[in-house]
Amino acid sequence: MKLTASRNNAYTLVEVLIAAVLLVMAIGAAAALALSMVSQEESNVRVARALNLHEQAAHLYQLGLAPDTVSALLPQETNVTSISFITTTSTIAGVGDVEQATCTMIYHAGLPLTSDELVPTPRTNGITVIRPTLR
Repeated sequence: MKLTASRNNAYTLVEVLIAAVLLVMAIGAAAALALSMVSQEESNVRVARALNLHEQAAHLYQLGLAPDTVSALLPQETNVTSISFITTTSTIAGVGDVEQATCTMIYHAGLPLTSDELVPTPRTNGITVIRPTLR
């Protein structure tokens, strides 16, 4: 009779625990990445909406509307703090008098994810608009 050593082809408890820990770490990293991507996407959408609103304000002013009328016509955005116009008049040779306005907007790019986070600092954007003097 020949004796042979029997070999067990199963995983040990240590191997299973190490594999489980690695799997949990990978899932945690994927969840953190997903949260970061969603937060960045929301911030990008807020910035795009604010800049679009700012551009529309500049176009309305360029069409001849008064700054107060422009502000009244634009929809309210929660992340836009203010839109203001500073107007000066210049004379260009061969063209005549033109109004040059700097349209300044103050907005927030994103919201804090938790109540422990600080409110993000406001951003400022400016557009210079030129139109013929309306008189």
